[in-house]
Amino acid sequence: MAIVNGIDLDLWQGAINAVKDDPGAGGKTVKVETKWLGGTMSESIVGQSGEFVVRSDEPVALGGGNAAPTPVQITLSALGSCLVIGLAANAALMGIEIENMRLAIEGKLDIRGFFGLSEEVRPGLQSIKCTIYLRSDAPKERLEALRKHVEKTSPCVDICSNQIGTMSSELVFE
Repeated sequence: MAIVNGIDLDLWQGAINAVKDDPGAGGKTVKVETKWLGGTMSESIVGQSGEFVVRSDEPVALGGGNAAPTPVQITLSALGSCLVIGLAANAALMGIEIENMRLAIEGKLDIRGFFGLSEEVRPGLQSIKCTIYLRSDAPKERLEALRKHVEKTSPCVDICSNQIGTMSSELVFE
């Protein structure tokens, strides 16, 4: 069993091969249940068995208690986590050892859209800038190829860069 960058290559390659052999195995449904805790605070139960809890709040200036990250901060955190996983795993598959890595991500937001004050302003992020700080002995060209591959294949980069095909909701009266 080869471990590179903390990634078990046998397990990772096994998962890739399983989807390669049966493309239908690649289709997954991701579920989260979120409940309102009052004010601007919410709690999401996440994981296959509901084993994780993610709380969200808003800053005091928006009526929140600043007791947890905002939903937009959680979105950027998810993007950063997805990129770190993709970089570590794909580097491992390419035989690139990473000594250290961190990402600095910032998003530009105009809350006039969130407040409904302007039809011309989107309620979401207008732009995202990610700076990847990476230490490795690999040549810069290989690391740049790694970055491009990861950005091309990252689910969260895709979510942040492209509009979702459909989003539906249903109100159920309890």
